[in-house]
Amino acid sequence: MTRTGKIALHALEENIVHGFAGIREVFGKLKEIRDDKLYQEAGFQDWNRYCRETLDMSAKAVDRLIFEAETLQFLKGISTGGT
Repeated sequence: MTRTGKIALHALEENIVHGFAGIREVFGKLKEIRDDKLYQEAGFQDWNRYCRETLDMSAKAVDRLIFEAETLQFLKGISTGGT
């Protein structure tokens, strides 16, 4: 691999790592909105409508992404010896 290729690879990997951190943060915030029913503060009666109208996604899809983010965080804790 050339030096330029290694620099490009490193830059892409940095973006990926930071992107994953951002994704975990976003889904953590969505979990809080869901669990604390904060969507009601915006006038939404239920999580389904909030997801459809605010995120343009089904509640089932958002719930699945929240679960996957939690799973990744859990697995990261196991791999580093923490919880």
